[in-house]
Amino acid sequence: MRHQTLIKLGLAIILVSGVMTLTFIGCGGSSSSSDSGSSAVYEALGITDTAFGTLGVVTSTIGDVCVVNRIVRQADGKILAGGYSFNGSDDDFALARYTVTGTLDTAFSSDGVVTSAIGTGSIINALALQPDGKIVAAGNSDSNIILARYTVTGTLDTAFSADGVVTATLIGLTDYAYDLAVQADGNILVMGATVSGSNYNLALLRYDSTGALDATFGGGDGVITHAASGRTMSYADLARAEDVAKRFAQAVPPDVTLTPVSMRG
Repeated sequence: MRHQTLIKLGLAIILVSGVMTLTFIGCGGSSSSSDSGSSAVYEALGITDTAFGTLGVVTSTIGDVCVVNRIVRQADGKILAGGYSFNGSDDDFALARYTVTGTLDTAFSSDGVVTSAIGTGSIINALALQPDGKIVAAGNSDSNIILARYTVTGTLDTAFSADGVVTATLIGLTDYAYDLAVQADGNILVMGATVSGSNYNLALLRYDSTGALDATFGGGDGVITHAASGRTMSYADLARAEDVAKRFAQAVPPDVTLTPVSMRG
């Protein structure tokens, strides 16, 4: 039996018809073996939006334990939550889509929830929407960077790679994906890190719309890294690295110089 009180939160500030809306999604636990994802929507000044769920709050049970790492609001007002859920032995990619009233969207999968077992211990850390409504998720599994694309109905997109999932193994022992962005030309940027012991390298990967690494980017393999070899990374360093990673994926130039290196594997 696994217990938790609060693991992680997702936050987004979104303008809807000119009104600022704060969307909060997290995981609240209890003494039972199942923890539920909780979603609350607040209007400006923190007033609960009572048109969403029950008094502005929705609770969903996904697996034994669920964690939400990222949320995205679609143009039609529906809310996507991404993270992972515990299946009894390890973690799976987990996505849930809610309607504007806070009910799970049965047009997404059949019950509003999709879980994908990708390797061992798979976690979504970032979400982005393509203009056609397809959902791109980046995260980690088996110490590798994972990128997956889902259709608007919640199935893995077989037009992306062959099964909707691509895996990247970089120069470190453990690779992470922090954030992603879909460019105007359809290419997908993934920003993260590759780590070996105390050696921490920022990594930027670019994929084309079919899921192949872009050979015109970086050193000819679609990957650029910034080496920080020989340093012991403090928590402050890691926090700054993640912040730089997020700004990179959002196509904002960071204050570091990147050096192309070759991929391993």
